[in-house]
Amino acid sequence: MPIATLLEAGLAILNKESQQPILFKRFSQTFNTGSYDDETTYTILGSEFISGTVFPMGGKQGSEESALLEQGKLLTRDKILFIPGSHTFSGALLFGLGSPSPTDYYTLIPDGIRSYSANGSIIYSKIWIRYSIAGSLF
Repeated sequence: MPIATLLEAGLAILNKESQQPILFKRFSQTFNTGSYDDETTYTILGSEFISGTVFPMGGKQGSEESALLEQGKLLTRDKILFIPGSHTFSGALLFGLGSPSPTDYYTLIPDGIRSYSANGSIIYSKIWIRYSIAGSLF
């Protein structure tokens, strides 16, 4: 059995038990530097529901999460999101957790995407997300 197929099968088993719908919104940013206050305008490019598995932030000693927690780049209340397959992560992103309508929104942590591939195809992406305060887009 090819390794990509084996990894996809293993991920499917994990997702079957704990998968949840995630609202994935993409925004474009427009910077207006001509006014007194620098303004940023966000325009929604699209949204879709994707399936993924959400884990709380943790980190065994020596893991990447543990090192980033020690550096202050990750917080213990951040979450780890695993999304199977290949997705485009460009622009400003917002992730809504909860179904049927999201109750909590999270933003992407800078440099918070790791994609794992086998034989040239992306098997899953690991995404670090941070809680977004209600009423605040980013």
